[in-house]
This record gives sequence, C-alpha cells and structure tokens, in this order.
Amino acid sequence: HRVGTARHSLGRDSIKTQGWLNENGICLDTVYVKESTLPQAGRGAFAKEHIPRGSVIVPVPVMPVNRTNLIVRKHKGKTTSLQLLTNYVYGHPESEIVLLPYSSEAVYVNHGGKVRANAKLSWTTSSTPIHKDELFGMKPHEIIEGVKLGLLMEFIATRDISPDEEILIDYGDEWDWAWTNHVKDWKPIQGSSSYVQSNILTKELNGYYKTKDEQKEEPYHSSVSTAVKFWLKDLDFYDVIISNDEERGEHTVYHANWTQDLDKDSYCIRQCEILHRSLTTTDGNATYAYDVKILPYRGKILPSACVWDEDDTIYIDKVPSEAISMIEKSYESDQHLLNAFRHEIGLPDDLLPAAWRRTY
Repeated sequence: HRVGTARHSLGRDSIKTQGWLNENGICLDTVYVKESTLPQAGRGAFAKEHIPRGSVIVPVPVMPVNRTNLIVRKHKGKTTSLQLLTNYVYGHPESEIVLLPYSSEAVYVNHGGKVRANAKLSWTTSSTPIHKDELFGMKPHEIIEGVKLGLLMEFIATRDISPDEEILIDYGDEWDWAWTNHVKDWKPIQGSSSYVQSNILTKELNGYYKTKDEQKEEPYHSSVSTAVKFWLKDLDFYDVIISNDEERGEHTVYHANWTQDLDKDSYCIRQCEILHRSLTTTDGNATYAYDVKILPYRGKILPSACVWDEDDTIYIDKVPSEAISMIEKSYESDQHLLNAFRHEIGLPDDLLPAAWRRTY
C-alpha cells in the first residue's frame, strides 16, 4: 500500500486535475480540532471562521456498512460487545445499514443535544460526482455487497456560528438516553484498578522486563503481554531441529540470533515469552538483552514476512531491550471493556431512504 489506504481504495482514479478540483472539489478547511468543551468528550471540531446559518460546514462522505460487522463477541446468541467504531457511525433502528464517515473532521463533531446543537446532518444537495442519488433506491443487501463509495452527507449550520465555537449536532433521543443511563449506572470492572495502558507500562519499565518464571510470582496485568519487534527474513538462524512429541506431533524448532535494524520503517511485533534476561553493554551504557520465544498467532492480518507455520517454534537470542515492549492482548485493551459505552449516532427519520428500511 505504497500510495496509502485512501488512494489505494480509489485506485487509478485518485489523482484529479486542477480543473476538475475547481469544478467539483469541496473545501475541508473550515474547522480545526482541539480539546472539546464538553466533559468526557475528548476532542471536538471548532469553526475556523464565521459560518452563516444554512451554510455547509464540512462535507461528510460516508461508507455503508452492515451493522452486524460491528459485533465483537456473542454469547448464547446475544451481543456482548461492539466495536469502538459503533460510536462513530450513523444508524437507524429500522435499517441494517449504518453509515461510516471517513472524513477526519466528521468524527470530531460531538453531541450537543437539542439545546446546544448548532448544526445538523443532511444529505448533500450539490451536484457532485462524489454522490449518487440512485443508491437511495437500492436494497440494503445490494448496497452492503456492492457499494463502498458514492454517498455524501454534510453538516449544515442551523444558526450563525462564531469563530472558535465548537460544532455540535444532536445525536438523537435514543443516544442521549443511552449515555445518561451509562453514566448513572457505570461501575469499574474487577481488576480495573491495576490496569495500565501498554504504552505507558513500557515507558515505566524502562527496558527491564520480567522473565516467564518471574511473572509466575509477580505477573503483569492479565490484559498485557511482552512482545518483540523483528522482521522474519532478517533473522540469523543458527540451528534448526525437527522435533516430535505426542502433543504437537512433528514440528520444526528454529533458533536465531538477533540481527535486526530497529530504524526500519516497518517490522513485525509478536507476543513472546521472555526466557532469560542478561545484563550487557551498548555504546558504553549498561542495558539488558533477552532470549525470547515467539508465541503462536492464529490471525490472518499480518504481512507474509511475519507469518510462518504456527506448529513450528521460533526462539530469538540476545534481543536488545529497545526491541521489547508491552502490548495489549487481543480484545483486552480498554476499548474492549464490556462496560465501555457503545452506541451509534442516531440517523434522523427523514434521512433514512425508504428502500433501506427493514421489511418485517
């Protein structure tokens, strides 16, 4: 993906002439992002200049997504966890389609309720090739299976907005009710008092990591694991053994010395067990080196240079402390907490095309 994800998805049609941009381009330079004025909202979008009532504040290109794709876990047929993405999509309870905004400005527009909202969501009325009205007549399954681009919404100012004023819309009564009850009923989950984000923990440990045996006596939080950065093709394998045991059958055990360049732009990062820690010297400074065992990975999203037969085992010796870090285990970061708030932004009735409604 040398051209980046946005250009990659558009393909050869991603580069436009200046003339095309003059005729069809839409300005995105009307808002900026900083800390929201709302408590617990994170960052928000603010007006760079005076925006008159009825004006387009910023375009909001959206991608149709099947709402079932937002589900992370199910237990006995019941949804127990939703993707963090849920908080950013526009959805209607009578449609299986949710709309994912993919302009950076849109995701920072927060909920102001009916009182504080100074903007609203609307389908574009401009004649632009970015938007295709014919999609409104298609059935949900046709859109989900075949449409990725071609829908454009806009934030419209519902009153005059002053420079440096935060842009707010109304997420809807259902969202408002869900948030109010979440705040009222929220309680920390068991073990949360000892939770720490992996990147913060990595800084606190400052290159000193516990071995597997040490963690038996004093384990890290159950949500994190030690991990190693490396590039498979650059490893210096000095020993290869064909092993056979009752539990795993025949498999290959690889031993490699650390021979990596940490200044590379990309690398694999995999969970590992630290088998041994030794004190060493680098450029006259005392530091640590580690012997590690790479743990299996059953996913399908790693680049091919990071993947091998998971029945095999790889050991890497003398790994410098800079190549070791803490990472969250799968589905264990704070965004996956079962008591985290998850609710789609309400799509008003008048913005849901009739053909997209469920038929019961």
